[in-house]
This record gives sequence, structure tokens and C-alpha cells, in this order.
Amino acid sequence: MVKGILPILLCYLGGLILSTLLNGVVSAGVFGMLLLFVALTLKACKPTRIEPVARFLLDNLLLFFLPAAVGIIEFGHLLRNNLWAICVSATLSTIWILWITGYLAQKWEKRT
Repeated sequence: MVKGILPILLCYLGGLILSTLLNGVVSAGVFGMLLLFVALTLKACKPTRIEPVARFLLDNLLLFFLPAAVGIIEFGHLLRNNLWAICVSATLSTIWILWITGYLAQKWEKRT
């Protein structure tokens, strides 16, 4: 299991470097996941090597949401003050993502 942690941490470190170079436009976690995807696709890392670590992280995923829950509780007054803007932006971005996904799926379906 220890050998499986190294590729994940290296990908996250690479994502952190990329995120820092781009002034945090995209989070380090997203870049790290992309780097891990590329490593798995190019077979630079074996899935069987990281599977135990990934399984452990997924089994304990609830623990990763605790800081967000504490932040919501601590900054509840900001959420109450900006609730309208948060709801509107969440609704519009969801509709936008659904539309883009549907559009791209139709384009992809026509090509294949």
C-alpha cells in the first residue's frame, strides 16, 4: 500500500506546481487528477499498484468533507447574505453544464 501512495502524491505535487504556475486558476487537485489520468493512460503507473490506496481513500471519503462542513458552519452569515447570488449562479452553471454536455454528446455521437 505504501508503494501506491507515491504515484498519487507525485501527481498531486505536479498539480500543485502547475496550479501555482498558473496563479491558481485551476485547483491543484484537478491538475493532479489529470496527471494521474495521463499516467494511467500511458501505462506509466499500474492501476493495481494504486488500487489499495484509492480504495482506502474512497472508503474514507466522508472525512474529506468535514473541513467544508465546518467552513459552512463558521461562515454561515456570508452564505445567508449571499444566498440569492449563490442559488442563481448554481442554477445557471448547472443548466450551462447540462447544455454543453448534451451538445458535445450529440456531436460525438454523429462522429461515431
